[in-house]
Amino acid sequence: MTSNEYTPVRLNELAKIIDKNRDKKLRLVHGNTGYGIYKEEYLESEVMVDIRLIPDLYAEPKVRKGALHVGSGISYNDLIEAIEVELKAKDLPVSSRLWATQFMARR
Repeated sequence: MTSNEYTPVRLNELAKIIDKNRDKKLRLVHGNTGYGIYKEEYLESEVMVDIRLIPDLYAEPKVRKGALHVGSGISYNDLIEAIEVELKAKDLPVSSRLWATQFMARR
């Protein structure tokens, strides 16, 4: 693992870290579950940024202009639940993006 590790607590801190490290291989982590699949990519990372403590990433799911918006820090359970509410409210074909997102979240 890298010696350059950061844990910002605000989006503006994250932006500064990204800007400061533009010339390096930077990886954003949140729970780090991808390590089992992308191990080589993690080992190549020069900068690791743990984004779990940024409150803005946990925005409540909302529908705006007909589209479901969720924070990037949402749990899979909460994402699946928000999608199910939307699928019940709309008559979407199984080939829709929302159905595909539900399928992937359940995997």
